[in-house]
Amino acid sequence: MARYLTLQRGGFCFRGRKGHIIKILAHDDHGFCLFTKRLTNGCFAWPSTKIR
Repeated sequence: MARYLTLQRGGFCFRGRKGHIIKILAHDDHGFCLFTKRLTNGCFAWPSTKIR
């Protein structure tokens, strides 16, 4: 399952399982935009969640 963060003003951030790809889905008055960034070295930092 994809991990995601909710942004203010109608946006979501999705991170790949390995952590080297991030996708941002943003919405404004004109529609949706999808931004993608891939790292060749390292991974994106992501907050951890504890499921009990």
